[in-house]
Amino acid sequence: MLHKSILPLVVAVLISSSIAGSGEVLADDGTCPAAQHKSLIAQTISGDIGRYLILRSEMNVTDEQRAQIREIISEHKDEIADVVRSLRTARKALRSAVTADLPNEATIRTAAEDLSTSIGDAAVLASKVRRQVRQVLTENQQELVQGFLEGMEKSRDNLFHQILGG
Repeated sequence: MLHKSILPLVVAVLISSSIAGSGEVLADDGTCPAAQHKSLIAQTISGDIGRYLILRSEMNVTDEQRAQIREIISEHKDEIADVVRSLRTARKALRSAVTADLPNEATIRTAAEDLSTSIGDAAVLASKVRRQVRQVLTENQQELVQGFLEGMEKSRDNLFHQILGG
């Protein structure tokens, strides 16, 4: 089913957000900005999941559409696996370079460039798959997806404005 392909993404976002906010330091006034940011991140993720559930219920994807989408994803299964492997390897290499006992700027930059290339490859593949899936959806379903994506973007903008104060 289509929603099963989204579940790993949701889990990854939840895990990464919990790791990102794990170092709590008290401010001069005794408050914990990291805890406040964790709360904002948790609210954002919760909102995203809620938006996804609403989208899923409003989409009214037919069995035929579901089968077509499943086929499109299946056709790209090997490409998707290669891109995911590349992303994972590049992310681990960058993390290792950054956390090395004796970090080397050139090594870090090379690892960051490799991750950037992997992200680009994933974006190109996502665009290709998205274009194919979009053809399966009705105009109304496409508008619902667009609204969902715009809501996600607005949610991210709000989060950053709240955290950065700008």
